Amino acid sequence: MIEEIVNEVSAKTGLSPEQAQAAVMAVMGFLQSRLPEPISGMLAGVVNGGQPAAGGAEGGIESLLEGKGMSVLGGLFGSKS
Repeated sequence: MIEEIVNEVSAKTGLSPEQAQAAVMAVMGFLQSRLPEPISGMLAGVVNGGQPAAGGAEGGIESLLEGKGMSVLGGLFGSKS
């Protein structure tokens, strides 16, 4: 998955693949440091090539994308639910 993100960033910005990878990794690192568990663990799984990080969340990023992590995300972004 990370390769797809890097390729998309490279294509949309005109950055070299190496520059795009550095940018993506910087953003991922920033997000990991700011997001609560289990979301940071899911993101670490994406960075680690789809493998859960040590102590990472069950279900991985797919669970987040399917809505299982949305209650946590809603709190981060000011949801009133």
